[in-house]
Amino acid sequence: GILADDMGLGKTIQILSIIVDYIYHNNKEVISGQEEIQTENNKRTSLVISPSSLTLNWKNEAEKFAKNLKTKVIRGNSAERKRKIDNLEKYDLIITSYDLLKRDIELYKKWIAKEYNTNIDDEKVTTRLNLIIELKDKIDTVKQDKDKTQIISYLQRLLSAKFSGNKQSDTMIKLLLEKLIYSFNNKKPIIFVFGFGGYKNYNSQSFPEVDYAELFHMKYITTYKYGVVFEYESEEVSIEFNNVVQETTNRYTKSFENLLNYFVKKVEEQNNIKLNYKLVLARDMYNVLDLYKKMNEYYPKMKEKFNKLSKEEKEIWIKRARTNFLIKGKIDYSNLSQEELNNKFIEARINNECFLAADYYLRIDFWERPGAISLFGTWGKTPCASPTDCGLHLKSTKASNTDFWIGTGIFKLKKDNDFQELINTIR
Repeated sequence: GILADDMGLGKTIQILSIIVDYIYHNNKEVISGQEEIQTENNKRTSLVISPSSLTLNWKNEAEKFAKNLKTKVIRGNSAERKRKIDNLEKYDLIITSYDLLKRDIELYKKWIAKEYNTNIDDEKVTTRLNLIIELKDKIDTVKQDKDKTQIISYLQRLLSAKFSGNKQSDTMIKLLLEKLIYSFNNKKPIIFVFGFGGYKNYNSQSFPEVDYAELFHMKYITTYKYGVVFEYESEEVSIEFNNVVQETTNRYTKSFENLLNYFVKKVEEQNNIKLNYKLVLARDMYNVLDLYKKMNEYYPKMKEKFNKLSKEEKEIWIKRARTNFLIKGKIDYSNLSQEELNNKFIEARINNECFLAADYYLRIDFWERPGAISLFGTWGKTPCASPTDCGLHLKSTKASNTDFWIGTGIFKLKKDNDFQELINTIR
């Protein structure tokens, strides 16, 4: 993990507490119902990496607050450091600096391979250590220490379970850090872009309009030094591939816009903050005929992709399409056999894949703006596409019927009259 915050807020003691708790719960066993006894069988050494000026401070704090921890600072010349690293198993906690970690990384890898044998994937450990070094190098491009602390603190916030709820890839962590550094160095707001289907699933009671599960509470990420812009990016132009009439989609768009305005007003009033939230439509950013043309170019490739899937993978595609496809929509398909319906579902799914590729191609400048961070809701209840390394993944709300409506914090209304006001507002 990466820990950063203002001075004096207890970062060191928090980590020491976690290490002490870890050692206690992993170095004990219960024998035949008897009392717990300590054992060395499960012991693993913890590594703290800090600025070189703070390594001794970490040792002093450990001796003050966690006296039972066997602690060692890795410092000295190369021979002294090698001797210490060769005997890491003797210690509960070792402390080193970023610069020395770079120099000694091969020694750590050899020790891990020796100590844990095949229990730990050496490639994974190497990747993790290299990531720490790479993140540190990126942070060092920021001049002010206070700015570095705020950037790391905000990175933690974006990666926390409270916001995303899912482990992000190393590539995405590095990309997030680059976006934050860009925003800080240029004194620009962070732009969050949440792309969504722009349509309410027909299984929902409020279909075709929104309900209060549509918005997740984004106040958690609004407190940033240079401000936050939040764009709900509706891809309603793609919904026609699910047999939905445009008038139905327009009703949803209007109700979502009303809900967004209501949400912003309420949050601003209750928390005395200013929010910059807006709804943007993909169809307004290009000629739709250009979209169809590009989709036709992608179609053979996407169909081939589907044909190469395993039977189980094809079932996942069909299940996902079935969730979103409106059987009685522009055309009434209710009289089709299940096999014929499945073919419609497959066609809709392939078209959706074509849309995603064509849309990204036509709007690459929009998605790849320097300060923009894409939020992807690909963890809903229904089967969904694999995560990519170009967006921050958010988990689904409990109220979600599909993977379109995503986020950890459902828009919560505290009073009944608020709920009635919401209903009146969106309609």
